[in-house]
Amino acid sequence: MPYVYSGLDPDNPLQGEFAALTSYQYAMMEKWLQGDFYAVWVTEPTPVPLHELSLDQQPDALTRATLEGCIGAPFFPGIEVTYVIAQVATYESPFRIKHTLPPGFLTERMALPWQADFRMRPVIVAGAAAGRCDYCSRDSALLPRHS
Repeated sequence: MPYVYSGLDPDNPLQGEFAALTSYQYAMMEKWLQGDFYAVWVTEPTPVPLHELSLDQQPDALTRATLEGCIGAPFFPGIEVTYVIAQVATYESPFRIKHTLPPGFLTERMALPWQADFRMRPVIVAGAAAGRCDYCSRDSALLPRHS
């Protein structure tokens, strides 16, 4: 898989150019590699249907169902949203966007029309050597196929 951009603020080079695990995530992966974990699952837990949860549990369950499949990056260049979604200042509480942000704040750095993010050519991808970017067409073998 080619490297992907980190999605963090492109004006802050200290955050890294390419997506990577956080130091905490990396430490957890190292522990897993060393066998330092509790293997407590016999099988994956059966999900509880939403209607069986109390009303006060349902909002959190919907948030978790939406976000648990996300990788957390990349947000630059953004297709669904840009790097501002990863900034603490965007939120008033966990998972709640500040209602005082101006209209268009989340999408102002995105392509217009939005389809241009998918259709523009050439596509810039990181090559096999770290730090080297290549230009390729959408049909290049360097890019994964999506159906």
